[in-house]
Amino acid sequence: MDVSALIGAFCVIVSYLSPDFMVSKFFVVVAVFFLAKAIRSIVLLLKHRQYEL
Repeated sequence: MDVSALIGAFCVIVSYLSPDFMVSKFFVVVAVFFLAKAIRSIVLLLKHRQYEL
């Protein structure tokens, strides 16, 4: 599993549990960034595997 996905999931959990709105907003932005990075790496990996076949 990609480390970016783990960091993104952790930030989502922290933002859900955080009582402060600004802290929660910050963690949501960080989570979206890392989850998008993880999805991008998965797509690139799948494209690379497609070319190998």
